Amino acid sequence: SYYTTDLDGAGQIVAVADSGLDEDHGDFGSRVIGNVDVIGDGSTADAHSGHGTHVSCTILGDGSRGTYAGVAPEAELYFQAMENDNSGNFQWASINNMLNTAYNQGARTHSNSWGSSDSSEWGVYTSSSEDVDDRARYYDQYYSGKEGLTILFAAGNDGPQSDTIGAPATAKNTITVGNSQNRYSGAPSTIMDSSSRGPVDDGRLKPDIIAPGGFVRSCRAQEATDTSGSTWSNNWYLEYSGTSMATPNAAGTAALIRQYITEVAQRPEPQGALVKALMILGANDVGSRNIPNNDEGWGRVDLKNSLAPNNGRGIWVDDRSVLSSTGNTKTYSFNITTANQPFKVVLAWSDERGSRFSSKQLVNNLDLLVTDPTGTEYRGNVFSQGRSIQGGDYDTLNNVEV
Repeated sequence: SYYTTDLDGAGQIVAVADSGLDEDHGDFGSRVIGNVDVIGDGSTADAHSGHGTHVSCTILGDGSRGTYAGVAPEAELYFQAMENDNSGNFQWASINNMLNTAYNQGARTHSNSWGSSDSSEWGVYTSSSEDVDDRARYYDQYYSGKEGLTILFAAGNDGPQSDTIGAPATAKNTITVGNSQNRYSGAPSTIMDSSSRGPVDDGRLKPDIIAPGGFVRSCRAQEATDTSGSTWSNNWYLEYSGTSMATPNAAGTAALIRQYITEVAQRPEPQGALVKALMILGANDVGSRNIPNNDEGWGRVDLKNSLAPNNGRGIWVDDRSVLSSTGNTKTYSFNITTANQPFKVVLAWSDERGSRFSSKQLVNNLDLLVTDPTGTEYRGNVFSQGRSIQGGDYDTLNNVEV
């Protein structure tokens, strides 16, 4: 079948909170709908490394200055400048306010290539994690007909040791993004050593997925004074590596998934949890067959596999059903007609925010059970060598079950 829509991000507004933005670089065209100073230093310039311009172009640059277009080149950008130009440090006052403001400006995807690098906070569920979870749940479940906000955070660059993910990427309802190699030998299925690893402190699986972040070429801010961290550059583009670069690749993917759901599938605006579930549904296990794990989560993002898998397989989604009270169940039946093809199910929900004073963050515990025609049962997240196995116990930690 032929789609009537190019998947290019048209109609999608993506918010990016980052250092600053070279708005007139050229690759943004007239698609910047807002560029705001959220810390009060009076500037939205990208004066230091050009980090914010680089990540924004990865999401939605159109490549008009040269070769390197982003993932969703027709999407619009709402930018929130967080860098203090005097020090080069990132600051944030209220994540709650940043997410609310972006949503009110029409953004339905919010990309964040920043987080705490304080090793005392690795794996910790902080007040910033609470804020992210609170807003994600609010927009998914209570507001505007369940028209959700997909929130993404970079895992961090403190790997390869375990338990190195900084808040707010420790939140439950965010898509936490690790880093696979984008260019050169080893791409695309090598996990970069520096990519931060889970688990987080209550044992939850993180990151959720990995995306290409090693050696990514994207826009060079013309006012940036310190691009010494780049591994290649010309006048208009440069090459950076990190989960900072992986996250916008995943965010652009999220915008395309949203566009597909509404324009091609003609479904209502999705919950953020559905976008997350579809990203996990299509993810590819990299390296040895061992998903899920705390290096790659559920694997490397694969947009085609999330939306239009091969061999005639279909995808079925539901993000409007409600389980109204404890003990409720909902049952779905599928007639599988294609032999020898994987059958994969993802359950994801935006959970009530946890508490930084609690040792365990899951509030609403949903359980996934798949029963095959012979009566054999498979519980969510009970895996061996990358495949579901019988037995085991229901997962009581994670708000994603596969």
